[in-house]
Amino acid sequence: MREFYLPLVTLHIAAGVASLLTLVPPLVARKGGAWHRRIGWAFVAAMTLTAVSGLVIAGLWITVPLLVKPPAKLLSPDEAAARIAMMRQFGCFLAYLGVLILQSVTSGVRAVAVGRRRAVHGALVDRAMAVFVLGTGAALAIAGIYHSSVLMIVFGAIGGLGGWRDLRYHLRPQTERRAWLLRHLDSMLGAVIAALTAFSVFNADRLFGAALPDDLAFLPWVLPTLIGVPAARAYRARYTRGEK
Repeated sequence: MREFYLPLVTLHIAAGVASLLTLVPPLVARKGGAWHRRIGWAFVAAMTLTAVSGLVIAGLWITVPLLVKPPAKLLSPDEAAARIAMMRQFGCFLAYLGVLILQSVTSGVRAVAVGRRRAVHGALVDRAMAVFVLGTGAALAIAGIYHSSVLMIVFGAIGGLGGWRDLRYHLRPQTERRAWLLRHLDSMLGAVIAALTAFSVFNADRLFGAALPDDLAFLPWVLPTLIGVPAARAYRARYTRGEK
C-alpha cells in the first residue's frame, strides 16, 4: 500500500505547486487573451489533478488509515482507535475540500462557456453539482455534530451554504452583462482558497514552526479564508465597478 500511497502524495504535492504557479499569470493577464487562456487551462488541469489525487488520498485515510500511515511504535488498542478516528476525520475534511475544488473549477469553466454562448445558464449539470455540494456539506456538518467536532460543523455549514447559493444562482436568470465573468472569478478564486486551506492544515507544523497550542489549533483551517476572501473580493471589485 505504501508503494502506491507515497507516489500518489508526491503527485498531489506536485499538482498543487503547479496550480499555484499557474495562478498568477491569468490574474494579471488581459481577460480572454491568448496568455490568459493558455495558462488558465494549465491552472485548471493542475487544480483538477490536485483535487482528484486528494480525493484518493482521503479515501485511503478513511478506509485503511494505519496501512498508509503506519505508526512508528506499537499502539495500544485505545491509542490505535484514537489514531484511526483522527485520520478518518481529517480524511473527511480533505475529501470535502477536494469536492469543493472540483465544483469550483468546473463552475469557473462552465461560466466562460455560458459567457461565450457555448453552454446554457442553469443547466442540469450545474444544478446537480450545487445540490451535491449542499448535500455533502450537510453530511459533514451532521457528522461533526455526531463527533462533537466544531470544525466539521462549521466547514460543513459553510460548504452547504455555498451549495445553496450556487443552486439559487443557477435557478435565477442572469441579466447582467458580465455575470458570467464574475461567476468565473468567484469560482476560480474559491478553488484556490480551498486548496490553500488543505495545504495550510496538512503543513501546519512546517508553516508555524511548531505544534500550535490547543486554543490556536483552528488557525490553519481559517487563515486561508480570512486572507483569501477579502483579497478575492478586492480583485473582484475591479469588475463590479466596470473596469476592464
